[in-house]
Amino acid sequence: MKKIYVLYILLIFAFTGKTQITYSNYLDSTVEWRSYGTAWDGVNSHVSYETTYFDGDTLINGIFYYKEYRKYNDTIHLWNGSITVDTNTYIQNEFIREDSTKKFYSYNALTNTETITWDWQNFLNLQVNDPFPMVGANCTIQSIDTLIFENKLLKKWDGPLLANYNSILEGVGQLGSICATGIEGDGYVACFSKQNNILQLSNINCNLFPVPIRQNHMTSIKENTLNNYVSVYPNPAKNNLTIETNSFKEQRIEIINLIGQTVYTIYINKKATINTSAFANGVYILKLSSNKETIVKKFIKQ
Repeated sequence: MKKIYVLYILLIFAFTGKTQITYSNYLDSTVEWRSYGTAWDGVNSHVSYETTYFDGDTLINGIFYYKEYRKYNDTIHLWNGSITVDTNTYIQNEFIREDSTKKFYSYNALTNTETITWDWQNFLNLQVNDPFPMVGANCTIQSIDTLIFENKLLKKWDGPLLANYNSILEGVGQLGSICATGIEGDGYVACFSKQNNILQLSNINCNLFPVPIRQNHMTSIKENTLNNYVSVYPNPAKNNLTIETNSFKEQRIEIINLIGQTVYTIYINKKATINTSAFANGVYILKLSSNKETIVKKFIKQ
């Protein structure tokens, strides 16, 4: 039986005890997109409630990404009048991050490539009658509104369709169809939430959607092994950061910011103190390399 899933918005870091620099505060580990959709596969009809969320993070090429999951309830109305419900949770092959230029990036583990999914700085400059800057969008912006969420004003760019969710919402993404509705199926983001704050985007009850059970808050890096091998203090650091290892062999230390740039490199034998007064405030990755292995640790510059 052919299975059609609801429209899924690829949107898309925070973690317990460690926080990604969310420069524009769009994302953290609590965000959820709750999408409602209907579809028809020529024989059976589907009604789907789906929640997209983050659970944990992973380090790829020196940069942390959120792990994206989807949990859905798909009610299938079969041609013979019976009803079946399909529920599942699965991880995507893509990982999400944001940077200081208000861009969202998606890393595809299958192709080992990173692409820009949303450039919000570019959107913020758009005006009424400008074309939507997305592939496949062949209509223009009809109106620009704002929504208040977490005491912030988020811009909303509306397409020509009448429904409120046929829009792009700053920091959230595409809410539904922009230029045309689907023929055999349609879907939209009904609710967006962050830090227990809920943004109601349609008249659908937000409590009807699957509730994520997060299990992977801790990073995939073996921090317990690292803690036995290297000490980094004080953490947070203000003017100086001391790095001390239990090895007398020379170690290469790199300090990397969360957009993947190496901002400092030093070689130490046992212990070294780095002047961090010129570093911008935020979270950094400390990467220690020796002949046997590479291990990392995070520290905060205040």
